[in-house]
Amino acid sequence: MKKRLIGLLMILVMIVSLIAVPTTAQAKTKSYLVLVETEKGSWKEYTNLDYVTGSGSLMMKASSVSKFLGLTYNNYSKTFTVSKGTKKLTFTKNSKSFNCYNGTNTSKKSSSYKAYTATISKSKVNLVHYKTLGNLVYTQYYTGKKIVDYNEYKGVICYSTVGKITNLPSINNVINANDISDSKDTDNGKDDNPHTIRTTKNF
Repeated sequence: MKKRLIGLLMILVMIVSLIAVPTTAQAKTKSYLVLVETEKGSWKEYTNLDYVTGSGSLMMKASSVSKFLGLTYNNYSKTFTVSKGTKKLTFTKNSKSFNCYNGTNTSKKSSSYKAYTATISKSKVNLVHYKTLGNLVYTQYYTGKKIVDYNEYKGVICYSTVGKITNLPSINNVINANDISDSKDTDNGKDDNPHTIRTTKNF
């Protein structure tokens, strides 16, 4: 009788192990959303522009985010630059320090995390901490209860070349668009990930 019970328990354990799905396999890692305003009140939404380091630092793919913001990006062997008009940020790869030229003078600043080149989907991509771009454009970060309409994302980073960002743009009246096929992270001439876009207007 005892052997029979043990046998039944073993069979039960085997059945449970076969049908049970680990919660870690079901969980989907949330990414960050980037909203860009280059015309007053008109926002464009991009995915796959972010990269999170092992320590949790939120980085941006310098080439792509520059393109979508209408900024000028240049990549060199030891540095890369992001410019807006006469203003320019010069990043040294594998360094937290970067130079900020305001059109008249150059000042040395420090980022929360070093700028560096990562290999993402077999492509080499230069990364910068998302806050550093605030030296060229208006920047704001939203998370938690503030992004209830964007709750499929971990956080929303807003960049504007137009003016100060006072509120998270409304998700209302969103127009879906096709994937952008010509948006490439040009650090090795390959697209590291497709970027999706939709446009929303604040009314």
